[in-house]
Amino acid sequence: MKIRLAFFILLLCSIKAFPANMPTSQTNTTISEQIIIPAFSLSTLSTIKIREIEKTIGRKLKLKEKIAFKIFQWEIKKDVKRIKKEGERDKGKTAMILGIIAAGSLFIPFVNLAAFPLAILAIVIGSNAKREDPKNRKALTGVTLGIATLAFLVAIALIVVLVLTLGTIGP
Repeated sequence: MKIRLAFFILLLCSIKAFPANMPTSQTNTTISEQIIIPAFSLSTLSTIKIREIEKTIGRKLKLKEKIAFKIFQWEIKKDVKRIKKEGERDKGKTAMILGIIAAGSLFIPFVNLAAFPLAILAIVIGSNAKREDPKNRKALTGVTLGIATLAFLVAIALIVVLVLTLGTIGP
C-alpha cells in the first residue's frame, strides 16, 4: 500500500517537478522554487476526481492510469474506514478498562476515593463509544461497570449515613 502511494505521488509530482520546458539558463530562482509538490492527505486522495488530477498534472490520464487510480482510491477508502473503526474500538476499550479499575478500586482503602470519578469517566466514554457503534460490547461493559460502581458507592454512602445517624440518636 505504501509503495503504491509513493508511486502515485511520484507520478503526480514528477510531471510538475520536471517539466520539459525547464529553463537552461541561470536565473535568480532556485531549483527548490521551481519544483511544485502538491500536498495530498489520505482524505483528499480518497475524494479527488480524475479531472482535478488531470488539471494538476497538466495532461490527460490514460485509461490504465484512470483504472489504477480508481483502484488506489478504493483501497484508500477502505484504509480510512479501518482507521476510524480502530479509533472507535479504542474508546470502548478505554471505557471498559476504566470501569474495571473503578470496580476494583472499591475494595482498596484510600484508593476507593478514585472510584467515583473513574466510574463517571467510564460511563461518559462508554456512552460516546456506544453512540458511534451500537454493537461495541466493550463500551457496554464499561458503562455497566461504571453504573454498578456508582450504585455500590451510593449504597455504601447510605449505610455510612444510617450508621452515623443511628449511632448518635441512641441512649
